[in-house]
Amino acid sequence: MPVVTLKRKANDLDEKNIDTSVKKAGQESFTRDAAPAYKPKFSKKYTPAYTERDAKLAKFYSDLASEARDVRIQAATGLVRHCEQLGEKEREHILKILTRLVKGLCSSRKAARLGFFTALTETLRLTVGDNEEKTISVSELLELIKRNTIADGHASGQEKRDYLIGRMSSYSSIINSGILFRTPKPTSDFEAVFEALCIAAQETHWLREECGLNLCTAVRLAASAKCEAAYAENLIGILDSYKLSKTPEGVAVWLAVRTNYPEAQLPLNVWHHQDPLYKKSLPILTSVFKQTNAAAAAPETTEGKTVQPGSRQMAPNFAWDHIIASFIHSGGSRSEKQKKFRQFWIEVVDSKFSIPAAVVTHVTVFT
Repeated sequence: MPVVTLKRKANDLDEKNIDTSVKKAGQESFTRDAAPAYKPKFSKKYTPAYTERDAKLAKFYSDLASEARDVRIQAATGLVRHCEQLGEKEREHILKILTRLVKGLCSSRKAARLGFFTALTETLRLTVGDNEEKTISVSELLELIKRNTIADGHASGQEKRDYLIGRMSSYSSIINSGILFRTPKPTSDFEAVFEALCIAAQETHWLREECGLNLCTAVRLAASAKCEAAYAENLIGILDSYKLSKTPEGVAVWLAVRTNYPEAQLPLNVWHHQDPLYKKSLPILTSVFKQTNAAAAAPETTEGKTVQPGSRQMAPNFAWDHIIASFIHSGGSRSEKQKKFRQFWIEVVDSKFSIPAAVVTHVTVFT
């Protein structure tokens, strides 16, 4: 083979080896100096601008927790005026305000519950209802309250208690706002609110008295708004369906209905003559206020469990006020009232209780 041909083959082989080594070196260099990950031009999370309106609302929320009454009232007034200027297009903004007010009721900071309760009650009058003028429905409001008054799994006992108080205060705001009593006949929203109250009373014993107070307030407000007796009848029906009629709070609600709606058709199988103060009802009434395990005082629930008596307290239950008032405002002469009250006192109080001082002050009315 000629010498020239051999030299060409040698040169070609050298060039091939050089190309291979260069490629390997380039790959190793690319691997060692890998290109950095792509970063978008705007990598920070977008945060909306803090507007003048946001600052104004923040001032309202801060002042609602003030311990000075005038400051709280001024803040609540300012917030209500702000809501008055909002239209239907501001629905999301109104929902945010209601959410913030409900959360404020869950706070035990300073006088937050007093201020936020006033603000929420007045705001509901403006924004909640089932007509075209109102932005939020009652059913939406109930869902909002439930969603924002649930403690997470890691919450302490006090935090869970605060959330329950916040939920109960929110229900109380709904009742005191009067939005449930705008129609002569009860609606499904009315029933939903009072079922929620009865469930809370059944599940959380230390909230039962607060639930009873709210139900009694509802009866009084319904009567003031000239609502039909169907309101009271439905309320008693809901109370009885949750087996709460034969509790001190149930007795108070029952007597409130009899006082404000004497024409109401009440269940026949709860109290003799539909009257907890009737002489044949007194033994059952005694068991109720003694909070025993008798069937009358703690009947079975729909799940087969028993309704636990409310938490023991040093002060008399508010139901005693309704009992005394019923005797005072009942028909008949003074001597008949005294006779009826004496029979009640001997059988229910003297034979079973050591008389609380608060109750003794009421007794002087009949002596």
